[in-house]
Amino acid sequence: MVLDPIQILILSGLGVLVGLLSSIFGLGGGVLLVPLLPFVLPYEASETVMVSLICITLIVSMNLWFFNRQGLVSWVHVWSLGLLAALGGFMASMLALMVNGEVIRWLTGALLFLLSLRMIFYGKKDVPEIFKKNAALMPMSYIAGGFSGLVGVGTGAIMGPVMFGTKLIPDEKISPTINGMLVLSAVTASATYIWKSLSGDWIELQISHLEVIVIIGVFSVASAYWGRKQQLGISPSLRRNLLGGILLILAASTIFPLVL
Repeated sequence: MVLDPIQILILSGLGVLVGLLSSIFGLGGGVLLVPLLPFVLPYEASETVMVSLICITLIVSMNLWFFNRQGLVSWVHVWSLGLLAALGGFMASMLALMVNGEVIRWLTGALLFLLSLRMIFYGKKDVPEIFKKNAALMPMSYIAGGFSGLVGVGTGAIMGPVMFGTKLIPDEKISPTINGMLVLSAVTASATYIWKSLSGDWIELQISHLEVIVIIGVFSVASAYWGRKQQLGISPSLRRNLLGGILLILAASTIFPLVL
């Protein structure tokens, strides 16, 4: 498959948005790539998830390196929550290869809608005391990793809204710390897909896939560089409202094509 100029332009724009989402909001970018890539390229659902996870791995690894240099990463939470997310991602990525693509899209849309409500109505009620303890977040991180491996969206999209307001770590460290968790879960899930592809048990990883990954990756890295500098300057309330609106729009774009 040869990419035309319009597809290259759209993929470049997606890369810019992915970089901003990962650096400012702590989202890996799957919230954009999984719903929108099928409109640009004739990918199957699981194929989209594979490409999305590889792109996420590249960008969050770069983000983590820079955030760590600034001392913004809580490594205790990266390891305690990230390893469980990685385990959940591995288990779910094995299952995802057997799940119907339409089911994956419904799950993605429902997840995005629920998370948008969490961010939009954030602050109306205090976070329940049970979620203010690290141990209580461990099952959530496993579930988040599972969604990441299954639908390509999960670890950052779930753990970001969940961790805001818990006071386990300062709000300004949530995005950098989630990038660390994303590295663990995205690498594990991506490796599963790549291994399945190279072993001949699934869709072959082709040059066209790598071209898409490179285009999105290059523009993601460039925009994330700017986003990382702006991350601390954006007020928490504005960041939450923007994130809630983005998730709601993406939920609608994922669900409505299935309904129509």
